[in-house]
Amino acid sequence: MVRYVLLLALIPALVGCKTDESIKGDSEYPFYSQASLKTVVATAAKNEGINGDITGQFSGKVVSFDLPDASTDRSKLILDFTYAGESISLGGVAQTSGQSSLNLSTAQTYQIKAHSGSQVSYSVGFGPEFSSFSFTSAKNSLFGADRIAGFEGHSGKIGVPQGTAKTSLIASFTHNGSKAAIGTTTQTTGVTSNDFSNPLVYKITDPEGRNLDFTITTVDYRKLPDTGQTTSYSATFGEDHDYSIHLPSFTDGANGTVTDNQTGLIWQQVDDNTTYSFENAEVYCSNLSLGSMTNWRLPSILEIYEFINAQTTTPAINSLCSASTNAANYWSSSSSAANVSQGWAVDFDSGNSSLGAKTTKNYARCVSGSSYPGSSYTNNGNSTITDHSTGLTWEQTEGGSKTWEQALSYCEALNLGGKTDWRLPNIKSLRSLVDFSTHSPAINTTYFPKAQSLFYWSSTTYNGITGHAWYVNFSSGEVTHFLDKTTANPVRCVRGGN
Repeated sequence: MVRYVLLLALIPALVGCKTDESIKGDSEYPFYSQASLKTVVATAAKNEGINGDITGQFSGKVVSFDLPDASTDRSKLILDFTYAGESISLGGVAQTSGQSSLNLSTAQTYQIKAHSGSQVSYSVGFGPEFSSFSFTSAKNSLFGADRIAGFEGHSGKIGVPQGTAKTSLIASFTHNGSKAAIGTTTQTTGVTSNDFSNPLVYKITDPEGRNLDFTITTVDYRKLPDTGQTTSYSATFGEDHDYSIHLPSFTDGANGTVTDNQTGLIWQQVDDNTTYSFENAEVYCSNLSLGSMTNWRLPSILEIYEFINAQTTTPAINSLCSASTNAANYWSSSSSAANVSQGWAVDFDSGNSSLGAKTTKNYARCVSGSSYPGSSYTNNGNSTITDHSTGLTWEQTEGGSKTWEQALSYCEALNLGGKTDWRLPNIKSLRSLVDFSTHSPAINTTYFPKAQSLFYWSSTTYNGITGHAWYVNFSSGEVTHFLDKTTANPVRCVRGGN
């Protein structure tokens, strides 16, 4: 009897239980009215080009992703997400976590449907960002050419000619937000003037409230003088002779000095015809008083090499200094990265550069002026790398090993990063890639991870033996010309530099 009473007592409770269908929209069961996006993640495992998982940040119903790596294809992203509700869709198409691909080149709207039938929308996208940033010559009369910024994540670098006043520069820019500001001051492209002596932080905001900060840093830019090679040695277009970018230009100071009008460096016109050890050469230059100046120093290997003229030999130098230059080695202030007891020198007989024991006796030619800035790279995310210190943009990967003539043709035909004006670098441009603080290979492998410790062709012919061309040994940074042009060497193309 007790058993039947218990059963009868349970019947009302069972009858009172509602199925999912019967309680849709019932305020007594709020779970069935819930519709919300909980988490959104772009994982490195499912998205090529993302080095680490990127988690969406929520601000109400706006979800913002930080900027991905430059190489990430935003048009084919796969997101992992969790949500509360019956279904999730985008543009009427059901979405599956970790499987559905979507285009986040622009913000997208997810629709979350509750069991009750109500819907909630979430805007998902990357934060606003610059699509271009520059100092144009039209707005900045100090510049002879437009200066273009390169971005990696939230950081932008822009080359400014070394010595340029940065206190009142006007930036021209485009972005996908609703406004840009520095502090509380709204920025207007092509109008607002700012002091760029130190890095500036721009905040870009979009209509939905997303905002991101971008730091713009100016980098001292130096002109790379051309090699001076004016003779053609090949019927194949693309050799050194075919490009004139920064023609060598010198002014006689009539006071024992010569000024390089491209780099701004002031050189000792006549050396003292005395040989020194590495250490004593530095002492000699630091004690020099010439042309009413006392701030003389021994030049770095990059600086003294740019004094070379590839059109001539014995000595391989501009005519303003040739009469007083020995066809022999001259010290630089640069030491070997592999052996600090060795230093770099340039042979003004031909233009070779090589390492030697610092106890060796070589000549010295002193220089005055600001030291060259170090390389400052940006990965453009399209297999190209820009060095803002020279204005040159480089092929990040390589074109394989080729003869000299093949190398010329390869670079002329290259279509990379949306550009077709590629060329084989002359020997001074190629030499600018060398990182003398390292070796094997002597290059920044963060930006050029596949670089090899091998000889790389330049477009410059050795005029002493016209069947040979100049190349850089990227094991150490040495420059020489001993290989015949029919030899197959690796190739790295370049563009820009104006």
